[in-house]
Amino acid sequence: MELTYLTIILAIVSLWHKKLPNLWGYLLGLALLVGVYREVVQIEGVLYTVVYIVTAILAIRRKFSINGYELSTEAKPIIHSAFIVIFVVLTLLLLHHSVPFYEPWILYSDIVLHENSPATGMSIKLDNAVVGVVIIALATTRASTLQQWKTLLYKSLPYNVGTVAILISIAVYFNFLQFSFVESNYIVPTLISFLFFTCLAEEAFFRVYVQGNLEMKWSNKRYGNVSALMVASLIFGLAHYQGGPYLVLVATLAGIGYGLCYQKTGRVEAAIIAHFCLNSFHFVFLTYPHALQ
Repeated sequence: MELTYLTIILAIVSLWHKKLPNLWGYLLGLALLVGVYREVVQIEGVLYTVVYIVTAILAIRRKFSINGYELSTEAKPIIHSAFIVIFVVLTLLLLHHSVPFYEPWILYSDIVLHENSPATGMSIKLDNAVVGVVIIALATTRASTLQQWKTLLYKSLPYNVGTVAILISIAVYFNFLQFSFVESNYIVPTLISFLFFTCLAEEAFFRVYVQGNLEMKWSNKRYGNVSALMVASLIFGLAHYQGGPYLVLVATLAGIGYGLCYQKTGRVEAAIIAHFCLNSFHFVFLTYPHALQ
């Protein structure tokens, strides 16, 4: 694997190292430096990442300090709101690969993965991983014990299984998808890409940041949690507009399932696992027959 991406994966994994809570920052910095050396990240990409981290700190934690200098938005709601808007815009640009300073690493291209499916490809970029690392580091308390992992898996299991079963059943019934086993050579790199460069970033932003903040904002309202879940899921669906109305609908329904996993456990890990399970099942066992029509 390209060293830059291996390093960012280590940064992600280090988020769950309870004895070294700041290790992720050093590894993220190392990944950027290696990326510059390997010409995977431009210098502008490093600067964008630094600006993104500072903006995220001020939007999420409201206070940034370094070497005795402190910048705070705690007593300045208008300034804090401005940083929230900037942070959301910077995040969406990263999630949609609209920042040109991170070069893609092509895993494969023009490959027919399933029978009766068109040729496709897969590439990864550092941008999504940056979103996942930063938001999870700043805005979550990660599971740190075996009991916490057991609890979140147990509580989220019905919603996880239900999300996969319901969405796959609907898609197959309407012939949007049909069963077809993928070419095995591409399973491992694709699943690694799903977990570290798609699921983690999207769940960090849409579940932890969007849904989590809406739940806090509407905590005293009747059906506040339900409203937060539905609004965050709809935003998640609309973020997939480039795939057309079908993908928007499916992503919205999937977002409800992921959101329930997050809501019932209070853990981002549950939402990431649910997202990864659906993406993995879909990739390995299903194809798009209508894509050739």
